[in-house]
Amino acid sequence: MMKQCLLVDMEIADNSELNMNEVVAYARLADRLKSSMKRSNFYDAKMNAYYVIFTLDEMANKLRVSRRTVSKIYAHFKRLGLIVIRHQFNHAGKIFLPRVVKSATPEVQNVQPNQEYFNQYKGNGTVNTEPAHLYQREDESTRWIKSTKQIGLTEPTLQSILKFAKCNLKNCHKIVRIILNARNVVAMKAKIAKTAVTQFESNQNLQSGLYEQLNHIFSYIIKYGYQTYWGYLTNALKDFFLDAFGLKQPVKTVKPTRQRIRFGKRPVIHETLPEWANDDYEPHYKKAPLAERLAVKAKLRKLNEM
Repeated sequence: MMKQCLLVDMEIADNSELNMNEVVAYARLADRLKSSMKRSNFYDAKMNAYYVIFTLDEMANKLRVSRRTVSKIYAHFKRLGLIVIRHQFNHAGKIFLPRVVKSATPEVQNVQPNQEYFNQYKGNGTVNTEPAHLYQREDESTRWIKSTKQIGLTEPTLQSILKFAKCNLKNCHKIVRIILNARNVVAMKAKIAKTAVTQFESNQNLQSGLYEQLNHIFSYIIKYGYQTYWGYLTNALKDFFLDAFGLKQPVKTVKPTRQRIRFGKRPVIHETLPEWANDDYEPHYKKAPLAERLAVKAKLRKLNEM
């Protein structure tokens, strides 16, 4: 019977940021991936890559540590870009290992993994490196999110941008640039640039509201199949920032003015109707020049056609 061995990546072992438990945990994840890469049911079509299932409890048992310690180990791996976890509803999360796939070499194929797993390679003896490009893109996306968060945008917002742009980082950069430009234009015009109200870190309306607004904008663009949407995105964001900065004038609710008139000993309430409720009221645009009235009618006609 062949003796079971656990391979340890020397770069991982020599990494000063990792302790011994983390080195062993990563080696176990990498070893299990060898099994996944031989089994089609451990292939994620959306990620275009193989994954492993290694629960916190299982890893805690292997390392003889607490479940909480394993949770911290996985979180550290994620920060270093060593793993990517996609959580599932009512199921253990899928763990992807970008570095293992990218560093796979033909020399590795002669090494047998532990018997509790299957061999990761196909019957023709070639290394399956098909998902490598995906992981490279995943790494770049993770780095982009990490660096862009420094300007104050939240991770859900950046994930939303990444999803809409289909991981095209060039378009992601452009969308973020438009967001910042729209913010700056509104702030400078209102003479509140570089104040606390215009900063993502200090204005919660910006952080939470921007995520919702972008999702609304993106869904609208997708629904109507816009190919060029930069202008629409800019104008929609300017509107959002006006509102988030408290610069947008609220819609006033017109209430009837009341006048008290005493008739004998009983008070009588007499309502004075507002201008718009009078029979002879004409909308403002009807008093406008002919060109303006025609423009208003054209806009109304377009709205009715939508």
